[in-house]
Amino acid sequence: MTSTIKRTLGKTGALSVIQRLTAAGRVDILLYHGFSEGSTRDRRFPRLMPIDQFEHQVRLLARHGKPLRLDDLAHEAHEGIVLTFDDGYANNFHLAFPVLQKYQFPATILVTTGFVDREVPLWGDWLEFVVTSAQRRESLYEWRNEQIVLRLASPGNIDLVVAQLKHRLRALPICDVHDFIRGLESHLQVRYDWAHLPEQLRPLQWDEIRAMRRSGLVSLGSHTVSHPVLSRCSEAIQRSEIVDSKRRIEQELGEACSIFAYPFGKRADFTESSKQILREAGYRIVLTAESGLNTLASSGQLDLKRWGADISADDLRFIVSGGPIISGYIKRIFRHQPVRKTPTPHA
Repeated sequence: MTSTIKRTLGKTGALSVIQRLTAAGRVDILLYHGFSEGSTRDRRFPRLMPIDQFEHQVRLLARHGKPLRLDDLAHEAHEGIVLTFDDGYANNFHLAFPVLQKYQFPATILVTTGFVDREVPLWGDWLEFVVTSAQRRESLYEWRNEQIVLRLASPGNIDLVVAQLKHRLRALPICDVHDFIRGLESHLQVRYDWAHLPEQLRPLQWDEIRAMRRSGLVSLGSHTVSHPVLSRCSEAIQRSEIVDSKRRIEQELGEACSIFAYPFGKRADFTESSKQILREAGYRIVLTAESGLNTLASSGQLDLKRWGADISADDLRFIVSGGPIISGYIKRIFRHQPVRKTPTPHA
């Protein structure tokens, strides 16, 4: 549906009716990452959501929805709205947590433990840091007998190079990703430095995580150790990423970790082996990044979908009011409508 139709549905009260009709057993999970100060995008980090936009969304969700704790789903069926933050950026504590406290809205943070321990950078941020910090304008990077042209003459060129390299590296095992970026660091004479990492991209500290956990508003889950594409990893590496991150969280928090979110999270990014390892490790809730709502009676807790939350207020209101159910129903009706043939006129 168009934004105009969604806005009209909201103004006329139709969304409230739809919400009442579709609420039973429906769980909408929203996916966030990091946040930036103010109300406009930081041009240096456009993927970070302005915190004012986040607060506007939480206010809307508190008014029109039912806040739900993700860990409650492991015990029994529920309905409502769940907030999740992937990766473990420090701005989850400094910017987002005060908003959660203000509206008493619970959330779950899925931490990449190697990132929080400051041992393994998030490789996408690592790559971007190296390329954008380089002084060279154009060069030829040789990696494993392959020559890669790096054209860094303008911000547009840099953005294109980063996008192309990220796409390329997503197809590789994580050990090869790290080898590629280390070689790129040497080639461009730039070193990823935790001490000089931009404030916006710094990881949480365990004391900050514990403070949020003590509030009762925030629960924690695993997002692996190094944020690999699991489907590109051997079964042994998958097991290490899944199990070691769980143990690390449990060691720091002194409680069981039963929630996991796949890095990247699309169907092609994990395998049946990934699912089996998660079950064996004792995870009870597993999150994908596939878009959609959840009806737990049919979908279960080990394959939960999430809506990307970086959307307009009209789209968000439409989603949490059950609009996609009605939209899908209408599409199915029209899909199965017989095509009426126009009668051929008699001569």
